[in-house]
Amino acid sequence: MAAEDLDHRFDHHAPTSDEIAQGHDFLRKECRVLAHTIDRILVDGREKSLALTKLEETMFWANASIARNQHVALTADDQPATDDGGEEGAAMT
Repeated sequence: MAAEDLDHRFDHHAPTSDEIAQGHDFLRKECRVLAHTIDRILVDGREKSLALTKLEETMFWANASIARNQHVALTADDQPATDDGGEEGAAMT
């Protein structure tokens, strides 16, 4: 592997614009809502724990993609899900 590739993987990638910072926030909020949904509807156990771990990994890798590539494609229609502990799904039957 090229030294430049390794350096890029392990460098700090600060957001270069407000749009990039908003992309990180958007992803974290969306993952948080799903985490609360998983916590609410699944019984405690190995499977639930793994689901939450994998969601956390998903958030980390998605944010790494934004940070390393300094690109996110948010539009005016992109609105984070309600960040109220996952209550938006409470009406499901």
